[in-house]
Amino acid sequence: MNDCTFIGRFVKDPDLHRIEKDDGNDTCVVRFCLAVQRKFKGTQRVNYLDFEAWDKGAEVIAQYCKKGDVLIVLDSSARNNNYTDKNTGQEVRKIVFRVEKFDFPSNMGLALVRKKDDDRDKEEET
Repeated sequence: MNDCTFIGRFVKDPDLHRIEKDDGNDTCVVRFCLAVQRKFKGTQRVNYLDFEAWDKGAEVIAQYCKKGDVLIVLDSSARNNNYTDKNTGQEVRKIVFRVEKFDFPSNMGLALVRKKDDDRDKEEET
């Protein structure tokens, strides 16, 4: 299963892009980095993780979030983003988390309850 949940702070303002699709319509993608704390041998460490969200979620994150804000990522999946660096010719491997569901800290209690309910529903389906 490739489901990931995070709570982190924006390292910089989210970067919104509009992409024109083949059918003439456009969609949005927002890319951002979150600083996510973790424990290591009794001390707090920070991981800097890359995320992207698409469509309406991208627009909401771009509109309401900025550097230093907290975001709760309720549902995301890790994806490989491999490419060749144009300057060096080296192959670059990068993991990006694709955000499917998120919430803001003011709704933190409700968000965690919703996530637990969703998890229970998935367990009942199997």
